[in-house]
Amino acid sequence: MANGVTDKAIQQLFCDGVKIVKLWENASPNSAFQNQTVSLNIAKYNFVMVLFRLDRNGRVVGPSIVPIGRPAVNNSKGYDRYFIVRETGIEFDDSSSPSAIIPAKIFGIKLLGGGYSLIRKIKQLFANIGRRCFIWQY
Repeated sequence: MANGVTDKAIQQLFCDGVKIVKLWENASPNSAFQNQTVSLNIAKYNFVMVLFRLDRNGRVVGPSIVPIGRPAVNNSKGYDRYFIVRETGIEFDDSSSPSAIIPAKIFGIKLLGGGYSLIRKIKQLFANIGRRCFIWQY
């Protein structure tokens, strides 16, 4: 369990090391999501974080944090959602079911300092919270 010192350290990490901006929100997160491209200007970000819903019942799965220019997949409960992050947006190009692993929100992540060691700290933070989180491995 986090204590006051840990909470302050985490707050400082995010204040000094990273800027996270919501770029897109699915207007119908409980509806099927067909293969499509979500056009966004994300060239100025180092990573994007995509939050997903497992299905139309609103259950959530762990987020995907992916660098610009890389393909990724989020999977849970036997369902997969494949996508590629480009400077001009995110191309959701394959899914085992349009009614599963539905993109809900997209955030841009800009590193302000600390380099990729910061990503290890963010990964550890998610692990400490107990949430399953996919972070692209270098």
